[in-house]
Amino acid sequence: MNPRTISTLIAAAALALAPLSGSPLNDRPVAYTVHTLVDSTDISVNIKRGAPREYVSWAMRYKTREELSPDVWAFFNSANDEGCANLIITFANGKVVDMQLVNKRALNALAASLRLGSSAKDIASK
Repeated sequence: MNPRTISTLIAAAALALAPLSGSPLNDRPVAYTVHTLVDSTDISVNIKRGAPREYVSWAMRYKTREELSPDVWAFFNSANDEGCANLIITFANGKVVDMQLVNKRALNALAASLRLGSSAKDIASK
């Protein structure tokens, strides 16, 4: 799955699953694009688009990571006002191509769509 598709999936999840009523912000998927990630305890850590996967792995070595797919990693941090505590980093050809700060609902929607996509690929390849 290419990075543009993943970004589109997050945006689609945010629109498709948005409540029609005045539900709290944490009840709907929320995502923000991240251009540069700087570690507040070590300003030499600077992750942005184009950074190699190995550098991201080293720079984020003390953070909790879940690989949603080989090219989509989720890191768990402290939340902002909208509950966006998850950093999604997408790779293509071993380099960062997209970073988004998302809430739990958007993370769950992305993880589900990646699982569905891999299931469909497995079925199609048989």
